[in-house]
Amino acid sequence: MLSVLHFWLGLTVVLLNLLAASWLGLIQARGLAVSDGARWALWLARAAVMLQALLGVFLTINGYVGDQIHYFFALVAIVLVFVAFRSPKLNDTITKQAATCAIIAVVTACAFLFGRMAS
Repeated sequence: MLSVLHFWLGLTVVLLNLLAASWLGLIQARGLAVSDGARWALWLARAAVMLQALLGVFLTINGYVGDQIHYFFALVAIVLVFVAFRSPKLNDTITKQAATCAIIAVVTACAFLFGRMAS
């Protein structure tokens, strides 16, 4: 049951980060101010990564064994979230935030695919 939730949450992490990256990239390209909706999309994308990581740790503690590269990509995504949180002002770093979300989406997609191949 929890592994199924981990699967669907992984897919959600990828989609939320793609949404946030696209939205922030569009804002940057058009020179617009960051909207509340974009801030929420960014926050939800980051929160989903952390929730996914916590669920993965819980599964691992309870005996679920995944592929080592799956764990590597998951760790990279977590580190990227913490690095992105260090940015003091979102408006000053829209490009950085959009790029971080895009990279997290790719890294999480790799973790997702390697996790699927292992099971």
